[in-house]
Amino acid sequence: FNNQDLTNKEKLFMDQFIPETKNKLRYSKQQVRNIENIFNINEDSSNNLFKYKLSKIPIKVLEAPSLLDDFYLSLISWSKQNNIGVGLDNSVYFFNFLSHSVQKHFTIKSKDSANTFNSESEISSYICGITFDDYGTSLAIGDSHGKMYQTDSVTNKLISSGSPHLSRVGSLHWQENLLISGSRDKTVKLFDMRQRNFETVFSFVGHNQEICGIKISPDGNFIASGGNDNQLLLWDLRKMKLISSLGKHEAAVKALAWNPTKKNILLSGAGTADRKIRVFDVNTTSQISEIDSGSQVCNLAFDKDGEYIVSTHGYSLNQLILWQPSNDYSELYKDDQFIAHKLRVLYLSQSPCGKYLATGAGDETIKIWNIINRKRALLKENMINDVNSTYLQIR
Repeated sequence: FNNQDLTNKEKLFMDQFIPETKNKLRYSKQQVRNIENIFNINEDSSNNLFKYKLSKIPIKVLEAPSLLDDFYLSLISWSKQNNIGVGLDNSVYFFNFLSHSVQKHFTIKSKDSANTFNSESEISSYICGITFDDYGTSLAIGDSHGKMYQTDSVTNKLISSGSPHLSRVGSLHWQENLLISGSRDKTVKLFDMRQRNFETVFSFVGHNQEICGIKISPDGNFIASGGNDNQLLLWDLRKMKLISSLGKHEAAVKALAWNPTKKNILLSGAGTADRKIRVFDVNTTSQISEIDSGSQVCNLAFDKDGEYIVSTHGYSLNQLILWQPSNDYSELYKDDQFIAHKLRVLYLSQSPCGKYLATGAGDETIKIWNIINRKRALLKENMINDVNSTYLQIR
């Protein structure tokens, strides 16, 4: 029979006999055929400007059935315990990067009552956002009805839950004891995670549409929030007030990244009608530069030392790009780029060591990439050549 001809009732009946693993996160054997090839530097490396490159073949691939192709969600997070959390439908799965083990971590009720009478009341609950704490021992989860959960990532048990939002929670960021969430109800909420049940410390109101991205600055002084209203708002976390609306974005602002070393530098990226990566100095609330990336900007991230920037893209090129900024951030130079997925690269998370990236897309795959330092790779290659040369001379 043709599965497309089944009615909804027939599908529900058939699902009873299909193994539960059909929607489970799975580790695929599609890996690098020869991992030594990642050290082969074919490009001209005499130019010191271009320091990094990406392995063009992912070192690990995960099959992620039901990974949603939704620009407004954040469904991947990489913990310091080397667990990659993935939100699939109404469950969160963990993939351990070192052991390759997969386990179901937490499941929310498939149906839940919403806080308001709207179209979402009739939709089954699903995971919209996840983020680990700084230690990787606890996970925050937001769902499609505005409910939030805190779970223990070691015991897989629920710690606390609450319903602070009126609609889905697709944006989350956890830094030290502070957790911030962004929702379709247009608010950004701040929580002190030393308290239970998600009691709101403060609610930031300024957006006119759904929140796409949020990030706390490394020094804990600011919150940057991007929305579907094309706004990038900068909030003072010490005074709990709006400082400024930054830039003139022409599409939804999802991608946000703070420089970990130059803490006044904030990057933003917007959707298909905009395609630009913008750089701001938050001390002066001024835009330093803007670069047309050529595609919808889905994610931005700095490495731990602030030396390079990673961006992922959607319509229409589905790229993964490495950038190296000039000293004054007036320019961003492309170190490396390639097409990473068949569909939009909506999700991005970095490994604790900073050497690897996990990307996810609506093609229902999660791919893990290796970032190569060209100088170190060349040094290793030269050392091998020196050893081989010495060996030949001894013979």
